Amino acid sequence: MEPQLWLNREEFRVYRYGVAKAIADNSFVPSDIPEGCVPIHLNLVITLLEWMDDAELYILKGYGNSLNYRMAVPLLKDVVESMKQAIQAKEKKRTPGSYEKERLRFAHAKTLLPFSCLLGLFLERSGETFRHQFEQIQKEQRGRLPQVPPQKRKWRGSTMVPFASNNMLILYSCPATEKSTSSYFVQVLHNEHPVPMPACHHFDFCAFEVFRETVYGPHEKHKFYTLCNGKGEHTGD
Repeated sequence: MEPQLWLNREEFRVYRYGVAKAIADNSFVPSDIPEGCVPIHLNLVITLLEWMDDAELYILKGYGNSLNYRMAVPLLKDVVESMKQAIQAKEKKRTPGSYEKERLRFAHAKTLLPFSCLLGLFLERSGETFRHQFEQIQKEQRGRLPQVPPQKRKWRGSTMVPFASNNMLILYSCPATEKSTSSYFVQVLHNEHPVPMPACHHFDFCAFEVFRETVYGPHEKHKFYTLCNGKGEHTGD
């Protein structure tokens, strides 16, 4: 059973350890186990504590509230605009060195994770399809909590935002082919590894026009100061 999502930070912390303690208190069946034996359920409790941490991250910085990733829209806008400028420079055949070749941004996990969610990363394959989950993001609806152990899940804070974690969005210029009329493609890498995007039919290589329309387009209407002024813009939740 999923916990109630909308708890404040302290309530969630109490709830998290309360669940783990309840499992520990109620999972051990009295028996004639010799004194000194250690119950292996302890490993399950630790696993559940990790899940609780990941669930908290999901609610406060991830898909658990659409406001989390909508705050990353200005950053995505900057990325898209920088790519458009690079395309214009390429088509105008500007001299190398006279235009920007890369743009580096440095931030904390609380910026990187919402931005990753805006791209549709770390969605689960099981149950709902990638596409359906990404459509929830486009409609700005909250997602469901990560699957509870022992089921596998992609949403793990230890692998999503470890120390020195990063996202790279690379714009490629490619010759047109019979299969594609686009000349520009975007590749997304997370911690130096290419990752498939739901918006791009689960490929990590996506036409720039498709990326702009399906990833950035649905959220283009939002303004950062409107989202954060405390008056409560519509969340879609």
